[in-house]
Amino acid sequence: MHPFYQPLVTGDPTQGPASFTRFVLPFHYRRGNRARLSSEQAIAYRSLTEPASAHLSNEERLAYFSAETRYVYHQRARRFQLTGAEVPGVGKFDVHLKRQTFKVCVRAPELILFEFEAGYSARQTNHDSKTLAIGLMVVEFYFPETAAPTPSLAVLLELNEFFRHVQPPFKGWDPSKVLGKLSKSGCDRGFWDCWLNFPLAMPDGSAHYFSMLAPKAGDAEDYLRPQRNPSSDSRAFVHTCALRRKSDAVLEFESAEGGLAGWLALLNIERPESHSVSEFERDWLKTATYARWQHQGCFYGYTAHSSAMYSDPNTEFPTWQHFRVLYFDQTCMLLFVNAAINACSLELVRVSKGLDNSVSQAERMSQFETEFTHLVNLYYYPSISGQQQGMELYQLQRQALQIEQQFEELRQEIQATQATLAGRNNLRLTKLGIRLAWYALWATIADTLQAYELIKGQHGTPIAMMTVLILVLGLAELCVQVTQVRLQKPSNLRI
Repeated sequence: MHPFYQPLVTGDPTQGPASFTRFVLPFHYRRGNRARLSSEQAIAYRSLTEPASAHLSNEERLAYFSAETRYVYHQRARRFQLTGAEVPGVGKFDVHLKRQTFKVCVRAPELILFEFEAGYSARQTNHDSKTLAIGLMVVEFYFPETAAPTPSLAVLLELNEFFRHVQPPFKGWDPSKVLGKLSKSGCDRGFWDCWLNFPLAMPDGSAHYFSMLAPKAGDAEDYLRPQRNPSSDSRAFVHTCALRRKSDAVLEFESAEGGLAGWLALLNIERPESHSVSEFERDWLKTATYARWQHQGCFYGYTAHSSAMYSDPNTEFPTWQHFRVLYFDQTCMLLFVNAAINACSLELVRVSKGLDNSVSQAERMSQFETEFTHLVNLYYYPSISGQQQGMELYQLQRQALQIEQQFEELRQEIQATQATLAGRNNLRLTKLGIRLAWYALWATIADTLQAYELIKGQHGTPIAMMTVLILVLGLAELCVQVTQVRLQKPSNLRI
């Protein structure tokens, strides 16, 4: 049997081994207009405190990470889930894939809001700060256990490729042809926009809508504001797990046959196309795959737009649950760092755009340096867990997302901007010194003339008044120039 048509293990992944996909959309957030909830059943995002799995407690989830990771991911970040009566786009729906109709369950969207205290306190009109106020929307799909016909890997591949598009990939793209009733479940403007349009309910009873800061069409200035999606990809990130019912095909890099074609399509989020795996594709897979458990029929892999697990169901260890919760937490941390680097790069573009007015830009640069320092100190570290496999997977995903390269490029851009602002600041100080020297020269000349007049016995002459005027003007000029250069020289950050 071709790997594309191998039947998958189905069911609710929170209860037992099952295939699933979690789509992740990064976005900037601010606190928008105040919302009024009519009742406790009103649709809104509310705090999420329940365990993510019946097989993994919150205590085990916390113990997996280092102390600093627990602090930034479980204290500085907050989690919410969309709840209420008849949440649109949530539940069991029919999807039309591979000329058949399958049942698909959509779990209620969850939000992970990083740097919550700072981001939620920022008003929707404040576009110049809170670069790290980034959220992740998580939506999970899975196939119910009693569904018939049984979905294959090809069905999961089609679903992953189709649903990850946040915006129509081409003109005439019609989601109703595939998603059926799901696309007509109240999300007229698209799933992601629909789910992001509901308010956030706080424990104190207040509720606010989000302000996504999306650019307005035709307004060139708005394109330098923080975008709704701060990542470099306009599609949702795909975190997918395919558990095979039968392991007829052995995954081996030495051969282009077997299950390698299925693993390639799953990891790279491709539609199922029957073709042999080329030499280039095998080499690419070697760099993107964690093959430690290949002998047990289990592969993990990472790309810039996906993370995937391809395995037989393991009844001894809940490997599917580790991938769904623990390794997904690692993925969310890295997706935040990746989005934050892109957001910082955009903010640096905005600083550079106004370098002609370097006085005001120096203040903005100082604020930007503070947020960049928070990113470095709180989130930029090489390891977040003491578990060996977790550390190795974390490093593999850092490489796939090119965190190191992006960070190094950003650091160099920051240093170049600092050098430019510092040079202009020094030039302004030099000009100030020259002006003060001229005032001092005129004051000395006037003082000499005044002394001469005093010797002659003359008092209150215009020369004395001119002396006072020159000194007053000099003092005023000094105050103005000192005010302009009061901002300290941008520090040379060393990471």
